[in-house]
Amino acid sequence: MNRPLVLIVEDHPLMRETLVNALQLEGMDTLIADGGDKALDLLCVSAPDLVILDVELPGALSGLDVLLAIRRNPRLASTVVVLHTSEPGVANMAEAKAADLVLVKPADLDQLLLLMQRLLKVPA
Repeated sequence: MNRPLVLIVEDHPLMRETLVNALQLEGMDTLIADGGDKALDLLCVSAPDLVILDVELPGALSGLDVLLAIRRNPRLASTVVVLHTSEPGVANMAEAKAADLVLVKPADLDQLLLLMQRLLKVPA
């Protein structure tokens, strides 16, 4: 079985590093982007199984913009998207409904890993 590929879109370096290390320890390959533009560049050349997407990103594109771009791209139709945000109200936004899951920061890392495994249907 191939290792799942996870794109982490997070501008906070410590959070990004923590997610990368944890997912790699769980047997997942990772790509990282610190902003929406970089995320879209990576999505042009790869099709991750899952995207962990911060909503508030620096630059012109927010995480919601990236989410909508993913959902408009037929090549990425099976990509699971998890919005990761510090704003609890995001889950009620119309744009956020396109995500498979919305997690409010700080999320428990063990719970996050379990959810990723379930979403990807990876044996624990």
